[in-house]
Amino acid sequence: MPEAPSEYGSTQKYGSKYLNCGPSTSDGAGTVVISTIHYSYYMWEFDGFDSGGNHSSTGFYTDTFEPYGQAGGFLSFSLNNQYHLSYLDSRTWQFTHYPPEPHDPVKVTADPRGGLRALFTDGMLKAYGPTGETLWSISPNLSGPVQAMGVDAQGHTLLVTHGPSDENGDGTEWVQALWVDAAGQPGTPFLAQVQAPVYAYELVPQAGQGLFLGIKNGATKTWTAFAPLETHSSPAPAWLSGDAERPLIRLPGGKGYLRWGTPIACQHEAEILSASGTSCGKTRFPAPPPHNSWQSTCGSMSVGPDGTIVETLPRDYYVADPEDSSSVYYFCPVRWWPALFKPLAPPPSSAPPACETAGGERSACR
Repeated sequence: MPEAPSEYGSTQKYGSKYLNCGPSTSDGAGTVVISTIHYSYYMWEFDGFDSGGNHSSTGFYTDTFEPYGQAGGFLSFSLNNQYHLSYLDSRTWQFTHYPPEPHDPVKVTADPRGGLRALFTDGMLKAYGPTGETLWSISPNLSGPVQAMGVDAQGHTLLVTHGPSDENGDGTEWVQALWVDAAGQPGTPFLAQVQAPVYAYELVPQAGQGLFLGIKNGATKTWTAFAPLETHSSPAPAWLSGDAERPLIRLPGGKGYLRWGTPIACQHEAEILSASGTSCGKTRFPAPPPHNSWQSTCGSMSVGPDGTIVETLPRDYYVADPEDSSSVYYFCPVRWWPALFKPLAPPPSSAPPACETAGGERSACR
């Protein structure tokens, strides 16, 4: 689709000058959640719109909310005296708040199969299911501060640490890694590579299995690949080296990847790649509506588990009466394209189903 559909869902949440716009995303069934807060460290409000256009709202007292879309709702860590995990069911629109964690999370990432991984300041790594239940927790033997954490499509977690090399004094740094399998069993730390100091690390799930590790050094980003549970890296495919700085996202269902281009006049463009890196074309999204307060700031784009694209635009305002300073209204605009990149269901088998005869033998049904 060279052009995204001109018809899309949209909403605007209004408030006073204290209104702040929070993140937005979708779940696996087409429900979009947007978050707003009217005062710092006050009650966050959450508005949801399902695929039929029905609206729901709720809220709770916290100061942070970063939703991760799940099959039937949203998971988020938030700080309310202490960090705790919350699950918002997008069918009942009810929150489940789990007991606070004794330590703060330093890294949180999504499991492509549903759920989250969280690494805490005490070194504990925990796995959570799609509705927030704890699956397992371990304290892996880490050799330094964790710079990146990723989960592949099979549920295996890779932790990447780095620090000064002990072998020489030339300013190089070692990059070590540790796999934890889907059942929570840690492997042995291994040397991922030795290189010059870097600024940022990024782990992206591969379409089928394994992870890509992006390493940014100044304005340059390089990529390497890790097969699941393997203790050595492999060269990244050639297609990933081209425009290496562009953000890379695994598409829901593992059919391929999405790469965002640099927006022009805040008009975003997404390139869709097959699992082998072949370009399947680009989709341009409509330019944002006219605005007053964010001439130099573009909206942020997210991809939900069902392939819904959500664009969260910066806060805007309008003046009802130019001669009355109290007539300024602020609003948080959001728009979305339901299931635009929805994973395709596997085709039905062409083979006839097997039937069991009276004698216990199996043959094709007629």
